[in-house]
Amino acid sequence: MGDRAYLKVNNIEVYRWRDISPYKQVKILFNNYSFVKKWGTFRLNISTAINRLRLLNCNEDKAKLKFESQWFPVNKDEFNEFKEMIVLDKVDDSDCDYWVHFKYSSYKKVIFNSCVKGEENQEIKFLMNKFKETNDSPNDSVGYESTEDFYLFLYTICLACSPRDELSLNIEDQIDAGYYPEINSVVNTNNQWYIEYEEYPIENYQTLVLTEGKSDSEILRKTLNKNFKDYSDLISFEQFDQFNPAGGASYLEKYVQFLSNLTKFLMSAETKEKVIALFDNDYEGIKQIKKIKTYPNNFVIDHYPDRPFARHYQVENNGKTLQKNINGRGLFLELYIAENICSKQMPELICKQNNGIETYHLKNKEDKDALKKRYVKLLSGGQILKNKVGVNAIIWYILEKSMNCKY
Repeated sequence: MGDRAYLKVNNIEVYRWRDISPYKQVKILFNNYSFVKKWGTFRLNISTAINRLRLLNCNEDKAKLKFESQWFPVNKDEFNEFKEMIVLDKVDDSDCDYWVHFKYSSYKKVIFNSCVKGEENQEIKFLMNKFKETNDSPNDSVGYESTEDFYLFLYTICLACSPRDELSLNIEDQIDAGYYPEINSVVNTNNQWYIEYEEYPIENYQTLVLTEGKSDSEILRKTLNKNFKDYSDLISFEQFDQFNPAGGASYLEKYVQFLSNLTKFLMSAETKEKVIALFDNDYEGIKQIKKIKTYPNNFVIDHYPDRPFARHYQVENNGKTLQKNINGRGLFLELYIAENICSKQMPELICKQNNGIETYHLKNKEDKDALKKRYVKLLSGGQILKNKVGVNAIIWYILEKSMNCKY
């Protein structure tokens, strides 16, 4: 029979491996937090699976291009029977074969009927067999040419499912056969699933996020690991002072220098995926972003997201108390932290003017460290809710930016 692993949607098998680990194909789709040890199974709801695949640079345009780029020979009878699924490329007069490719909509329909509804008919068999003809498949399921192609196949399956459906990978037989000795120990780190496979480093699949403040990246990393475990292995944080010890946004005056330093760092780290440079949502950060006109397609240059509470924020200006929109003028990490801790007691800000430009700063500078220390304590105790406010809003913003970055 062989040692098998099964990929399923709900209880319907969509792929299987026999006498071979599925690791190479699904290594980054699942992480330790999705592993249920007593069942030897990784489990994800479809909405999470779609988000993870999008973070891994899958999208419907890529899937459509991949599926429709494959062409096949069909005979006259097949052409007539399945012509609604076909786009004709050319006719080979010598043996009456038609060279065709299939519409992506046809693949989606067949995949839905086969992998979601569990149906089997001639149309399904025909298209699945044709797909397998041009792929290197170790089993009787639909084939693949590369890990990326396999992800696009899974992405198409997930699009056909309900968000509440479940995608699972059962490796129980292979665990019993000794394929994964480390998994038999306590799974207590996010790298446990990857521990024996150093030839596939997780860093090559992460989105690298760069932040301004020296402590910002640590706060964001801790929030990601605590409140966003489904995605915590796919995001990595560094701060801008990795490139310039002085820190802050002002050193980015020369964009060429910034990009040169950044590119050198990424090359040395062998990072192949997306990069998000995230500035403070204040005057200096916005000013520097506007100076950056050109950057690679896998880069996103942005600032912390605007927040509704910041549209009418109480600010002290020359002894007067005013309501000001501080988005883009003085919305820095400590205010996101304060929104998480107690939105009804936000820190006091003062207004400063320079050459007619208003910027906003904390009235009591000691509030900065106090807010961060309190936040970390509450976060570690599970007292920071997982709603889309405060620092959580920044993490959601990062995830959305990464998922929408297409290259």
